[in-house]
Amino acid sequence: MKTKTKRLAVCALACALTAAAGVLLPGNALPANAGEAVAAGEVCSGAAEQRALFALLNFYMEGSDGEVRGILKNEFTLFPGIVQVQIELFSSPVYTESYEEMQLERRIYNGDLDQGEQLVARASTDGEQRYWMARTMSNIDGQGNRYTVYGPYLFDGNGTLLQSWEQ
Repeated sequence: MKTKTKRLAVCALACALTAAAGVLLPGNALPANAGEAVAAGEVCSGAAEQRALFALLNFYMEGSDGEVRGILKNEFTLFPGIVQVQIELFSSPVYTESYEEMQLERRIYNGDLDQGEQLVARASTDGEQRYWMARTMSNIDGQGNRYTVYGPYLFDGNGTLLQSWEQ
C-alpha cells in the first residue's frame, strides 16, 4: 500500500513540475541566428503571435417582410485571428449575371467577425420584384482579400425568393 501511495505522489509531482515548466519557460525557441538578429537591432519578443490558419464562412440570401438579406456567418476559425468581412447587395429590375451592371443597395463591414457570429446586410425591396446579387469579401489575418459573388436571385416585392441562378 505504501509503495502505491509513493508512486502516485511521485507521478503527481512529476506532472506538476512539467506543467510549471511549461508555464515558466518561453514558448518560442530562439532561431539559430538569434545573436545576429539582436546584433542587427531587431527586437525579439517571447510572445507567440498566433494566426488563424483558416475560417469557415457560410453565406446565404433570404428575404421576407419587404426586404432581402445577405447573411455571412463565421462557422469556425482555426486558431484565434482577425476575420474581416464585408457584404454588398446589388439589385436590378432586369436580369443580368454581373453585379457590376446592378445598383449597389447595401454595403456592410465587420472588422473582426468572431467564431459563431454573423453579419447581416439588409436592403428594402421597395415593393418591387427585382434581381439580386451579393458579393462578399473576407480577409483572414491580413492574408489578402478574397471575393465571392452569389446569384443572381429573383425576389418579389415581399422579399420571397422566386428563382435562383446560382453560379
